[in-house]
Amino acid sequence: MSASAVMERSQSLLIALVITAVIAIGAWVPQGGLGIGLVCLVAALASSPMAVAVIIVILVTRIANPGLGGAVQLDGGTTDLVSWAAMLAASGRIWMDAVLQRVPILKVLPTFFLPYAVTVIALSAIFSEQTMLSLVKGVNFCITASSLFLAFAMFKAQSDQRFVGWIKGLWLAAIVLSVPLLAVPSIGYFRDGQGFQGILNHPQAFTVFLAPLVIWALVQSLTVKEGSRAILIAVLLVSMALMLLTRGRTGPTAIVLAGIILLVFRPGFARYAAELAGLALSRPWVLGGLILAGVGLIFSGVNVVEIVSSFIFKQSGVDQVSLAFGASRGFIVDQQILNFQESPITGIGFGVSNSVTHALTVEIDPLTGLPVGAATEKANLFLAVLEETGLVGALAFAPVLLSMVVRMSRTPSLALAWAAIAALCTNVSEMTFFSFGGIGLYTWLIMVWAYAEAIVPRSERGPVAAPIQDFVALAPQKAQH
Repeated sequence: MSASAVMERSQSLLIALVITAVIAIGAWVPQGGLGIGLVCLVAALASSPMAVAVIIVILVTRIANPGLGGAVQLDGGTTDLVSWAAMLAASGRIWMDAVLQRVPILKVLPTFFLPYAVTVIALSAIFSEQTMLSLVKGVNFCITASSLFLAFAMFKAQSDQRFVGWIKGLWLAAIVLSVPLLAVPSIGYFRDGQGFQGILNHPQAFTVFLAPLVIWALVQSLTVKEGSRAILIAVLLVSMALMLLTRGRTGPTAIVLAGIILLVFRPGFARYAAELAGLALSRPWVLGGLILAGVGLIFSGVNVVEIVSSFIFKQSGVDQVSLAFGASRGFIVDQQILNFQESPITGIGFGVSNSVTHALTVEIDPLTGLPVGAATEKANLFLAVLEETGLVGALAFAPVLLSMVVRMSRTPSLALAWAAIAALCTNVSEMTFFSFGGIGLYTWLIMVWAYAEAIVPRSERGPVAAPIQDFVALAPQKAQH
């Protein structure tokens, strides 16, 4: 095993242990969440790598299952303010390092990201129905998203693979800690008693979390060397089972839709997909699994049609796809369209919701008077952009989204490219793209990972590598004597 692989594995185990400790402390230690936030606030100032680690830890505190340790949640009140301060400190540290290292910021960020950021801030300040809320959400999104792009680009330029180990450690912790909760329904099914949520705060969040992992593990298990294949197969099977138990349709849908997008934007993907299918059918473990599943279904007398129907319609009492959609998300779509029609040019405000059925509740910090929480529910990314920022915001957002899709699709690793596009595609039915206070931050970690991996030296670029400046020059140079 190479030195980089050893380091990556050690970093995975380290962050998994840190996440375990964070969940335990936040759930069972009085004021544990506040203590974690304060530690993160100080640690974020140490270095860019530490800042990214802090962002991951804060993510965990925000999406952890409130059923752990009774009804104790890891956020709320003063803890929210401290965690946001830690996020801001982490982003500020990354930006400072990027400036000091003379990172070509405009080349690192997606095309037209800065013009879009200016557009969001301007629309929020002038036209939003809730100016302060939109400004806080807009500034937070722009600063955090841009800092992630800068951090991962710097890591890539310096051949620092710690962040890869951290993301894999996050995956590892989520699976290992969630599986035992299958035997504790009061926690594992805490939200509604039907969909499994593991250590996360919602079954839908868990299916969003698992979608990139499932497709990454599938592609990797079919293509890696024999040495690590057994671990990957185990991860794949467990993550697939957990995703099905969430009863969420977002994960499987995102994986399929991501494959369709790759057909358009990744050169040669059709050939790659055919080769993967051939590899799958040549693997004994795949054939064995299919045979066992088929035999099991036959002898168990299970009605496959009923299982699929139950999954698609979630036992909603409807038997048509259109009616099922209307019963679950249709009313939200109608309200978003009405909001857009009332303000088609500039929208109702970034991060703002105007809904009869899902009222917007803004949590105000009593010390600063700033909004620290305002959950919204949107049908999908495209309607959300139109509703919140109108045609002006949509036109500014389109080139940013397109540049991200193209770059992520052409990441040299097919497994990572598919995972990143799947993370993006979860926004088709579970809009989290701008939600850095929850699971949306996780999807951005996956997307920025793929975006950064597409940045490679000219001499190493393959046919699907993104055309961008050589970032090797960003690495610290040896002193000249």
